[in-house]
Amino acid sequence: MKRKEAGMKEVASSRSRFCPKCGRETVKLVEGLCEECFAARIKAELFRCFRSSQFELKYCKGCDSFFKGKERVDLETAVENFAERMIKRLFGDVKSEIEVSKIEKLREKDKILASLDVNVWVCGVEVGGELPLYVYFRKELCEDCSKIAGGYYAAVVQLRAEGREPSDAEIAKAREIALSSLGEHDFITKEKKVRGGIDFYVSSSAYARRISREIVRRLGGSFSESPKLYGIKNGKRIYRVSFSVRLPPEEEGR
Repeated sequence: MKRKEAGMKEVASSRSRFCPKCGRETVKLVEGLCEECFAARIKAELFRCFRSSQFELKYCKGCDSFFKGKERVDLETAVENFAERMIKRLFGDVKSEIEVSKIEKLREKDKILASLDVNVWVCGVEVGGELPLYVYFRKELCEDCSKIAGGYYAAVVQLRAEGREPSDAEIAKAREIALSSLGEHDFITKEKKVRGGIDFYVSSSAYARRISREIVRRLGGSFSESPKLYGIKNGKRIYRVSFSVRLPPEEEGR
């Protein structure tokens, strides 16, 4: 039974102090029942609601992440938020405490079982217990992993050195800088060793610019940008940008 108003009041009965369900004598009745029977009814409603609900997320095996739409989400937080919304639909804006106690992988490939410790206060009565919630998911690559799989890149960081080739230590440091500069939607599509250095193919010019600036800051040298028209999409010009990073003639520290 749905209750849309959060302000449900306890109902005291002056004519009868016996619960019509269990016959127990009580000081007050809550919606016609003693507190114990009322709590049992609320818990049964919660169990039926949680047990039958279908909560769906997208799962990307490429980055081992869950998504709600295009937004990457923490699985436990997403489950707790969904449970809170269900409780509010049932009872209104009541006080509730929800925590995921266990997430169990099932034999079925498209769902998992979450166990939640739930406490909710309805009509001043606290109802608590462990409730099950099935989380269904669709396996598909997220937008970023789809781009990586398709070899997408928007910029190239070309690491070179004046009058010499970058050392193995400099290349390793540049790789470390690139990885530590990753943002949420940044990625490195590939590395390619070429004559005179190494190229990093990356997801965006902003990410490539961060890498280039940090390499120059830590290893010296300079960098320049060179955009090249790649195509037109939806009437908008699409550019790929080359970032030429030039290390100094002598390696730092030598």
